[in-house]
Parts: sequence; C-alpha cells; structure tokens
Amino acid sequence: MTPRPQPATGSASGKVILFGEHAVVYGAPAIAVPINGLRATATFTPAVDSSSELEIVADSIALNTRLSNLATGHPLAAAVLETLRSLAIPNPPAGKLQVQSTIPAAAGLGSSAAVTIALARALAASLSRELTPHAAAHIAQSVETLQHGTASGIDPTVIAHNTALYFKKGSDPIFLQPSKNLMLIVADTGEPGSTRNAVAAVRARYDANPAHHQNIFNQIGALSDAARGWLA
Repeated sequence: MTPRPQPATGSASGKVILFGEHAVVYGAPAIAVPINGLRATATFTPAVDSSSELEIVADSIALNTRLSNLATGHPLAAAVLETLRSLAIPNPPAGKLQVQSTIPAAAGLGSSAAVTIALARALAASLSRELTPHAAAHIAQSVETLQHGTASGIDPTVIAHNTALYFKKGSDPIFLQPSKNLMLIVADTGEPGSTRNAVAAVRARYDANPAHHQNIFNQIGALSDAARGWLA
C-alpha cells in the first residue's frame, strides 16, 4: 500500500572532476569532489485532493506542467519515473514537485545528476521511504545514461555520497579524506557545453583509433593515481 504523501524536501550538491575527465568513461580512474556551495533542491507539497496528478515546476527552464504531459524521456519525467520504479511505487503521488538549482547547467558541474538526486530524495521522503546514497546514485545513473549516452557513473556517485572520492568504473568508490587544507577555485566561462555532444565526440575519436586513445586515457589515469597520493 502506498503511504499518504507528506511535505518533503531533497537536496544535492554540484561536483567537479579534478582528474580523469572523459578518461573515466573508458576505465581510467578519476578523482571528483562535491561543491556544496552549489545545490539543487526539490520540494514536494502534497495535493489536498488525492485524485490530483503530480505537477512539476522548474522556473529555471520555464516549466510548469503535469507529469503526464511530459515525454518519458524528459529529464525530470525520467527522474520521477526511475525513482518510483526504484521505490516500487506504482503511481506518482498527487501534489506539486518544485525544482530549483543554483548549479549552472551545461557547465560540467553535475547539474543534471544533482537535480535527479534532489528530486529522488524529496519523493522518497514524501513517501516515507529510505533512499540510500547507493540507491540515489543508481537512479541518477539511469537518467544520466538516458540523457548523455555513455556515462561512467562518477557524477551520481560523488553527488550522492557528498564526499571526495577516487572512482573507477565498475569498482566501488574509494572515499578520500584530504589531509591538507586545500582551497579549490572553479571558474565558469559562461559558455554552455553539451555533455552528450562532448562524450559523443570523444567516442568517435576513440573508435577511429582505440589503441592510441586508450594509451592517452591510461596516462590520464596515471595522473589520477598520482593525485590520490598527493591528496592523502
């Protein structure tokens, strides 16, 4: 039986990949850290009338519509549907789901994964369901794969666990506790970029000469391994 939904809020940080960008998709290790100063937030408000539908509001993209009006491949619809599937909830709760984010979109800072995880946490909390970091990352990874094609899983993992980590595709992440007091400055050029297009461009080059590009990725991975030692 589906529990009566309650008001709830979910939140998730942005992220930045310090070492191993793109190479991580091809099995090389990478290091990423969360950016807690940039966050996505989702707030669920239950409807008074239980026969109502789920309404999704995202002012940043001028979206205010019912879930049923969105294509299943729409990022927010996919996030809702994947969350419900993961929680074994047959129908979306009636109410309003409002999504806000201070993470710049198309900037490589994890906006899409953060929005998915914030949304998933809000829905899970509204239905009194536990959502572990692993489960949240799995939901976001499914949506990331739908949106970007080949995805390593590093964005959902670092955002869901909200800690610096050493990541290698197909292996459990290794959480890092840097011993040094480090300051990280991230500059946003203001020029948007498509993750899907970038991933596809790298894939095309890799497919044209796999051995050459795998050698490059292995060298990038060696830098990630060295950086792990520097951060210890």
